[in-house]
This record gives sequence, structure tokens and C-alpha cells, in this order.
Amino acid sequence: MAMILLVDDDESLRRAIGKALRNAGYEVHEAPTGREAMQVLDSAEPDLVLTDINMPEMDGIEVLIAFSRARPLVPIVAMSGGGLLPKQLLLRNAEALGAAITIEKPFELQYLLATVGRMLEKAAAVSAQPKS
Repeated sequence: MAMILLVDDDESLRRAIGKALRNAGYEVHEAPTGREAMQVLDSAEPDLVLTDINMPEMDGIEVLIAFSRARPLVPIVAMSGGGLLPKQLLLRNAEALGAAITIEKPFELQYLLATVGRMLEKAAAVSAQPKS
């Protein structure tokens, strides 16, 4: 079973996404802040990170950079509904810094589940390739 780290400061959205992912058969670790997400690295090996961009303390861009350094093969899906900056700019920045894919909020949960499934399949295919 794939383990997903879900990082979002919006509790109701995080719980809804977490429930949908669990119902789809994934193990989910939830973190309301980027700092708490980084603590997961001490105790778990996520197969995919799903992070919001706009968060207090440590934002999703910082999470993206830190996870990319610590776990370069783990795909990161960045989500944003905007904030002080337009969501398109935030998501382009996330892609430039290594997000495997970005998703604009609001989104349909079915779209998110399909995206997560594709990202995990790609990651599995990459890790299954023989090392040269």
C-alpha cells in the first residue's frame, strides 16, 4: 500500500482529501504545517507528497525544496488556490522547483485521485528500472 504525505493547513480540506485517499486504499499521514511534514521524514518513507503552497510557518515551496533534497525520487504534487500571489504564478514556481504536477484549487476529488494514481505508477516504473 502506497503511503502519501498530505500537507495542508485547511483542516476541513485536509480531512476530506485524507478520507478520499484512505477510501482509495492509500495509507495517509496528514500534516497541517510544513514543519510537521518535515518531521514525518524521521519516521516514515512517503511514496508521494501532496502539499498546499500557501501555509503558515513553512510554506509548500519550502516543503517542495526540502523534500526534493531529502527524497529526490518521491513525486510531489503541489496544490494552490492562490493568496497574495495568483495561484498560476505559485504553481509555475512549484513546477520550476521540481513538483511533478500542480493542481489548482478548487478541484474534484476524483481528479485528485486519478492524478495521485498516475504519479504513483510513474514513480513505481522509475524505481523498477535497472540502475546502470
